Amino acid sequence: MSFSRLVLLALVFTSTEILSEFIVNVKTQAGNVIKQSIKEDVADSSIMLEYKDWDLTKVTQVVDFKSNLNLFQIIVYGEMDLNQPPFQVLCFLSYFKTAEFIEPGAVSKLRQKKQETIRTSEDRLADIVKTANLSVRFSTAHLLSNHIQRLCSRAGDFIFTTNEDLLKAAKDSGKNYETMVSSTKPLNTIRLPVCAHTSHSSVPCACGYRFAIDWYPCSLKYCKDVVDNKPYKCGIKTCGLSRQYQFPVPKKSMCWFDNTNM
Repeated sequence: MSFSRLVLLALVFTSTEILSEFIVNVKTQAGNVIKQSIKEDVADSSIMLEYKDWDLTKVTQVVDFKSNLNLFQIIVYGEMDLNQPPFQVLCFLSYFKTAEFIEPGAVSKLRQKKQETIRTSEDRLADIVKTANLSVRFSTAHLLSNHIQRLCSRAGDFIFTTNEDLLKAAKDSGKNYETMVSSTKPLNTIRLPVCAHTSHSSVPCACGYRFAIDWYPCSLKYCKDVVDNKPYKCGIKTCGLSRQYQFPVPKKSMCWFDNTNM
């Protein structure tokens, strides 16, 4: 589904009142309407975005401005009649530029006049497809971001990132890359069979997962004063983005949640 124009958001920015949670109704690419919350923590320089999809899959994004990292937690629920586990928690870490998401202080000032309005993103960005080549050691994950141990406590070995993401995050955040990468271990991703296509149930294979953030405030909009022609903040630009990760698992049965059709 393509998104060509955004219905103009009735959002205003104020300087006195603080709103801890901003809730919007979002239309996904699949056509479902979900309720999505965005919370800010100015003191911690972070933003949390969260929603539950129609199939109960829960997606949580933490934007850590201190570490220049996006943290994603996905909770996928299994089906008992298919002999699937009750749930699986996946965590992915990726680099982000500060300009790719409005700052926490701006999130705290978001308002909407009609809370029942269904939102679609103004700009649908190109899909991001990554192959994870690092898994994160939970015990030292705080070296990457202080949020990982809270967000990914139930993910076990399913916390993934890439060398490229950590290199970029270290450069922009001023952190030491060697220290950051010491909290990870390399993954073997070479020539693994795709789990969905292999008949060998007990050998390592390549699993995958795809998810999306279909609406988020990616930048501020500025208007010009009619009197003195000076720019002022008058709203937000919204974006939507899908991500797909590929990562190794020890055996096919541990990839029951794959939704990528690789």
